[in-house]
Amino acid sequence: MKAPPASRTCRCGKESAFRREEMPAGSMAEDIKAKLEQYRTAPFDARFPNQNQTRNCWSNYLDYHRCQKALDAKGVDTTPCEWYRRVYKSLCPISWVEKWDGQREDGTFPGKI
Repeated sequence: MKAPPASRTCRCGKESAFRREEMPAGSMAEDIKAKLEQYRTAPFDARFPNQNQTRNCWSNYLDYHRCQKALDAKGVDTTPCEWYRRVYKSLCPISWVEKWDGQREDGTFPGKI
């Protein structure tokens, strides 16, 4: 017996019907690739509810480089890390990113990667 379609309302007020069976089943990397294709700007993150997104920028910069380091060490595809890169690229001023990249190269970066 199939489950009845669930109704979902998005922020824009439109309703869409979906069934759990119709949702594509795939690997995490495929899911992330699909999200990256639809990516426009950084989505809302409940950890950073305020207008000031400085900490969000910093966290995603660190998360990207931690993810790269961890997956490179395992010899695994680093595609899942691209999400963090896109988020920090859309939130962080270019001058900050250039400064942090320079500090990482010099070994003086203050964050733990």
